[in-house]
Amino acid sequence: MGAVFTRRFLTDPGETVLLNIEAVDVIDLAPPSAIIGIGTGTVCCVGEFENGPFNVPTEVFSAGGFSAAFGQLGYQYGSQIGNNPCARSRKADGALVPEYWNGNGFVQLNAKTFARLLIARVDTSVGSVNVQRLAFLTGAASFRYGLAPAQALQLDVGAGPATATFNATAATVTAVGGVYPTTFAGGNTLTLGYDGAPNFTVTFLAADQTNAQVVARINQYAGFAFADLNAGQLRLTGLQLGSGAQVRVVSGSAGVLTQLGLTAATTAGTGNVANIAQVTPQEVALVVQGAIANTKVEVDQNGALRISNTSTSNFILVGAATTATALGFLVGAFATDNGEPVLVSGPGTYNLGSTGQIVLQLDASLPSVSTTVTAGDSLATTVTNLNNAFTAAGQGAPAIADGATRFAITGPNPGGTITVVSASSGAILTELGLAVGPTTVALPPFGVLPAGTLVGVPSGVQFVTMQDVDFEKTSVTVGGVLQAKATSYSVKIRHALDDGTGLGTGAGTITAVTSPPAIGAVSVANPQVVSAALTEGALDAAYAATLNSTLNVNTSAKQINLIYSARQSNAVRAALKQNVLTASANGLFGRMAAVRTPMNTLEAVALSTVAPPGVGATRDQRVVYCYPQARTFVPQIATVGTAGGAGFTADGNVDVGADGFLCSACSQLAPEENPGQLTSFLGGVVGLESGANVQQANGGVGFQMADYIAFKGAGICALRIDGGDAVFQSGVTSVDPVAQPGLTDINRRRMADFLQDSQSEALKEFGKKLSTVKRRNAIKAEIQNFLTDLAGGGPGAKDGVPNNPDLQRIDSFSISTKQQSANKKIFRIVEKVRTLASLDAIVLQTEIGPNVVTVSEVTGG
Repeated sequence: MGAVFTRRFLTDPGETVLLNIEAVDVIDLAPPSAIIGIGTGTVCCVGEFENGPFNVPTEVFSAGGFSAAFGQLGYQYGSQIGNNPCARSRKADGALVPEYWNGNGFVQLNAKTFARLLIARVDTSVGSVNVQRLAFLTGAASFRYGLAPAQALQLDVGAGPATATFNATAATVTAVGGVYPTTFAGGNTLTLGYDGAPNFTVTFLAADQTNAQVVARINQYAGFAFADLNAGQLRLTGLQLGSGAQVRVVSGSAGVLTQLGLTAATTAGTGNVANIAQVTPQEVALVVQGAIANTKVEVDQNGALRISNTSTSNFILVGAATTATALGFLVGAFATDNGEPVLVSGPGTYNLGSTGQIVLQLDASLPSVSTTVTAGDSLATTVTNLNNAFTAAGQGAPAIADGATRFAITGPNPGGTITVVSASSGAILTELGLAVGPTTVALPPFGVLPAGTLVGVPSGVQFVTMQDVDFEKTSVTVGGVLQAKATSYSVKIRHALDDGTGLGTGAGTITAVTSPPAIGAVSVANPQVVSAALTEGALDAAYAATLNSTLNVNTSAKQINLIYSARQSNAVRAALKQNVLTASANGLFGRMAAVRTPMNTLEAVALSTVAPPGVGATRDQRVVYCYPQARTFVPQIATVGTAGGAGFTADGNVDVGADGFLCSACSQLAPEENPGQLTSFLGGVVGLESGANVQQANGGVGFQMADYIAFKGAGICALRIDGGDAVFQSGVTSVDPVAQPGLTDINRRRMADFLQDSQSEALKEFGKKLSTVKRRNAIKAEIQNFLTDLAGGGPGAKDGVPNNPDLQRIDSFSISTKQQSANKKIFRIVEKVRTLASLDAIVLQTEIGPNVVTVSEVTGG
């Protein structure tokens, strides 16, 4: 209780506000926040991947997350990994010999770790296909299907019931002009065969004189009723039914064939399958697709038959005439492409003698609808009357004529029902070709058509889809279940063999789906021309576009500290240099790029101060030039082996850039650390690149100390193997150390970015606020405290003097705010920081010998 209010403010509101009511006014001012150093280990890899978004820098948080988003090396089909990898073989800058994996992001990331990693995927697509979901039904899973002659599968895919009948007869041979009695003396022989069984020889006895005795003797050897009589003549009939059946009359001893009226020959059975008792899935496809237009028969991922409708109608129905039940398609089975129910009438008579009523219901949640059927109504009139009734009920116009004597009604909700509720008479049902009862349909499967689905021109050029296609759900529910959404999707494609040799193809020519996807039946078509493999220039332009996507200040790309490219060319190296200069000057964090030479680059070329790909062409303190390159082990390549084709090796070791390893080391080291130090971060390097230039340097001796002195003097961060451990000999940027000696060290540039970006981010909270003495002092205090901590200061530190040497990261610093501009809107802080030097030269001065005079070290004040 009291005579005044209590009020709280986060800032001083001014005297006018304070006096507008009697109160105890609490001004709760937040103290200046301490400067928290920014991250310095955010790496962006720009390259080609098997999946994922294009030109959108995307952070990955784990190996599993990376694989889920961007895939691995190639695609997995069944149990086989590594199929159709991207950037398998590429040329750059007119090279005559292609470079393996020059652009493959997975290979260039392999065996590296990062404090933080962003992926920017390059779009190297050559076109796109439309993927259309098809209405399909799934049958039985088997390697062979046991059918009987004349069994049939009846389907309706929009043009009325059509039937595919399986036909098969046994092979049979009937003798002509056989003479009995045979006059066999005994020991006479006849060699015969049937179907896939081995040939056998019949030996007749002297008693085998009549045609019946000959039949009995043949059947004794055959083991079944192979022979019988037809109009008194010998007839041979095999067991198998189908075009693969055989009866073989091979040979006979002297006079036997003539005596029996036979001719040496092989006679086949007939039919549209080889063996009706063992019909293959391929035969099912040939028979069904040949007899029923707009059907596609394939085997799904579980080995089951799948039949789909490829026409413009969206349903498939198993008809009542189906007798080939071993195929697993049940009479009345019904499916649509999007899960919406469709009621398809039977053939109507449209000869009604009197008027009647029909009651229909589109969905259980909707009211039923009644319409009048009048004597003499045509199919078109009936459809119009149905739609008028549904429209009046606010349910749209779902009926259409389907052929000359039937109609179809589509329900509004996937997973719903269409019900014929009642009719005033049976004549009405006959008139319309309907029966009382519900029509339901199963929802199509939800899920993903995976990137890497193989599509192409039939018996021609092959492509792979480049991104997952999500067969979506919508917010519409029936019984609490989300329903199917779109049935058509567009997805980009590239050549399956991504080695730069792929040919283009015309619009509408890509129609084959080589491997039926698990998600369900689909068709594909390319609406536009698909181009040949991208040229070198087009690839470089695609990489430049992706690099530009990393310059968006409003995304996590702002925080990239290090960037490198899976592809290297003169144009890409130039684009990387421009990228880091643009990023660092335009509101993003300070950024550095690592570049590399092409594989097999000669030392003299790398040392060139003028011509690309020499170091002189990309000189800048924000560019690190890596040479020579590395060799690393890729487990997926080892698993596939040389069977994987170009780029794959038997032992899994391949040449890759050293630039990725440099970024990995920098990512995990504090910015003030020299990345040339011995660390565990280069454990994935198993050797220097295998090119002849490395092995034959200095007349076959290999790189020597003089070479590494030259590399450092030229601004090359050179990879070296020391006792099995990989190190970068000199952690230098690509600047000319003679012309710019103060800008040579990588850790100097990285530490400067760390200090500048950390303080800049912290000081943003003061921007545009009044320039009070208190606020300017707060700015100086924040910087003072931040640098004191870096200098090893802590609680109790005074004037920047370190009191915790174990935490020291800089040598010393000074801050001044005295040099102010005449423009009062500018507050200038002059800051000087001396960084710690790395121990690049450790001098062990020795004097060893019997005449050396030793002096004990004296300690004391």
